[in-house]
Amino acid sequence: ESALARLHFIRSAQWLGFSLDEVMELLRLEDGTHCDEARALAEHKLGDVRRKIASLRRMEATLDQLVVRCRCSDDPQQCPMIRSLHGNPAALVTEV
Repeated sequence: ESALARLHFIRSAQWLGFSLDEVMELLRLEDGTHCDEARALAEHKLGDVRRKIASLRRMEATLDQLVVRCRCSDDPQQCPMIRSLHGNPAALVTEV
């Protein structure tokens, strides 16, 4: 039963995005008497998640604008998407 509880703990922590090293640190704090340390780890992870979300939103906006540009392009030889992947500054979408 304790092995199953530990496995559940590990899988729950991984689902929240904690790496195996971070899970090991959380397991060290498992007795529940180190709430400040556990909170600090969670706050750090939350910051990471928020940065990833912001990055994904910028990616979404850029891809959305590139799709619109591709739909509106009259020149099949100058695809805005392909040009942007080649690093053509004129084809890049401004950051959101």
